[in-house]
Amino acid sequence: MKQILPRLKEFNKHLAFAKRSFTKCGFRHVTQYIDSLIVLNKKTVKQISRVSLEEKHHSAISRLLTESSIKQQELEDSYLCKAKYLMHHQKKTLLLDDTLAEHNGKKIEQTQSHFDHSNNEYIIGHQFFTASIHAQTLQLPLFP
Repeated sequence: MKQILPRLKEFNKHLAFAKRSFTKCGFRHVTQYIDSLIVLNKKTVKQISRVSLEEKHHSAISRLLTESSIKQQELEDSYLCKAKYLMHHQKKTLLLDDTLAEHNGKKIEQTQSHFDHSNNEYIIGHQFFTASIHAQTLQLPLFP
């Protein structure tokens, strides 16, 4: 039997802040994509479009992720306003992380040499720098 992607209405109401940053169809694709990342075991764009009732082909979600004209600054501003509202009157802490992801081989795009302080050697891979805001009741990621 075909799996059908449920609508996570309780979760999706928290994405309303981002609605103006996308086209109407683009926002629908974003919510389906995020719902799929939460629900599905196999998280590929092809599988996401397969379980969605509204998507006919996986290229729509692929275009959203690679070519879409997202109003980036408006999205970031809306996100920070939402975070400020949710963490109102709470002590906030900024958490920073620089994670190294080692890769073997030179065919992986944009790999570089990084110094791994834990092993005291250089490795080939990606270095991800992430940040999050932590409050007593909530932790939210910032932009990588």
